[in-house]
Amino acid sequence: MARWLTVVAAAVLFGNCLARTQAQDRLPPPTPIPSVPVPPAPPPAPPPPPAYFSESVPLDEPRPYGWFTGIDLGVAFLHMRDFTDFATADPSATVAWAWQLGYRFDTGSALRFTAAGVNSEGSGDGWDSLLGPVRATSSIDNFYCDLDYVSRRYGSPDAWSMQWHAGLRFSSMELKTLITDGVIAGQGTNQFGGAGLHLGLEVQRALGTGGWALFGKFDGGAVWGDAEQTIEASVGTFSAGVETEGPESVPMIQMQAGLRWEPLAMPWFRFSTGYQYEQWWVNADGENPEEAFFQKLGFTSHGPFLRCEFGY
Repeated sequence: MARWLTVVAAAVLFGNCLARTQAQDRLPPPTPIPSVPVPPAPPPAPPPPPAYFSESVPLDEPRPYGWFTGIDLGVAFLHMRDFTDFATADPSATVAWAWQLGYRFDTGSALRFTAAGVNSEGSGDGWDSLLGPVRATSSIDNFYCDLDYVSRRYGSPDAWSMQWHAGLRFSSMELKTLITDGVIAGQGTNQFGGAGLHLGLEVQRALGTGGWALFGKFDGGAVWGDAEQTIEASVGTFSAGVETEGPESVPMIQMQAGLRWEPLAMPWFRFSTGYQYEQWWVNADGENPEEAFFQKLGFTSHGPFLRCEFGY
């Protein structure tokens, strides 16, 4: 009986399989799917333009953080603006100097102290409305110091970069001229001391990867303070003089352009050379500037310079 049931189950199973096979043979063939051509890949996008002065492009500062110092030496060709009613002569070419000491933080910014000055005297022939032809001797003695915050560099190390600074300026200046016709002599003097603000911007363009770069720098500011003006006259052994005091404002500008070298093997050293121009205006201020003996004074200075900076 069990054998009989096994035979019946095998026959039923075989019948079901045969029926399914015949049903599949009667199905229609599948519909072919048309092929769609694949478009070619687009060309690669051009690289974005360089962000010359973007804060998002950090500039690797080759100089280490810490203390640094520097010295500037230049040849200054000076020209003095005329004293009222006094002939002047251009002072002789002299050495203009500047010294700096600062600390650079690991962010690239720095605090910097700078002291600078120029001192010269020169003589020449001139003309005085009262004395006629005279011999004039003029002198410039200018000293100032700055206390600045210096930003880190912004831009690309292989292209353009920039750096700005701003801070306080303290100035002490004496302008003097002496005229004589051999018998009568007259002297005018302006002594000024004051403080104010200044700011500047430096732009640099790298030349390859050897550490060479072109740079340009502009600095401008103004100081305010009190001045003492004197006029003295002498004939033989007899002399007399008068003086006045009052406020003065002294705006100034300085421009530099040149070549810089930062050797990669010596990140603690930087050398710069170029040409600089600066001008100082001295203006009598206050409620009655017309009472000043000399209402407008000043001088210009220009010439080549060398700068060496050291980090340690």
